[in-house]
Amino acid sequence: MIHMKRLAPLLVVFLVFFAVVLASIQVPEYHNLPESNHFERAIMQNDTLRPTIEEWDISESAYDGDDFDVWARVIDESGVRNVSLIISRSYYPHTSIPMTDNGTYFVSSVLGLPVNYTYSLQIQAFDMVNNSATSHRRTVDLTLLYANPFDESVTMPIVVGSALSLMAVVIGIAYIVHQRKKTHISSS
Repeated sequence: MIHMKRLAPLLVVFLVFFAVVLASIQVPEYHNLPESNHFERAIMQNDTLRPTIEEWDISESAYDGDDFDVWARVIDESGVRNVSLIISRSYYPHTSIPMTDNGTYFVSSVLGLPVNYTYSLQIQAFDMVNNSATSHRRTVDLTLLYANPFDESVTMPIVVGSALSLMAVVIGIAYIVHQRKKTHISSS
């Protein structure tokens, strides 16, 4: 059974996240278009189709944890309002990186992602009447395979030398103790 003390912080986080998402949504004002623009108004009022994310990709440097570029081709009949790269990883809030239109693609340069995590990347696009589309996910796995962090050529002589030195000390102490017992027994 979930205790309210444990549930309350999660509920607060969820409500804050939901409030931020709602506050960031911009409702288009197609009802304020000039009267001479009936065609655009008709398209916007009847646009129920989400934008089309035709293709997108990231540069190979993302898979090495380096800075990388992302691009996407997005189209929509009423126009594309914004396109973002969404970066997610388990148990953390997602990051949204805005992309700019260069005339052919929406593009962005992204700083290298921290290693030891697996990331999920998606493109999210909104058209002028707030229809949205989200692309398929790409996974960037930057978890390191842990190799032996010790250089055996350095550590092995130290470990072996230390073990041999300790063995010599223990043998020496045992010999001295044995000699004392032998002397003590023969003097009695």
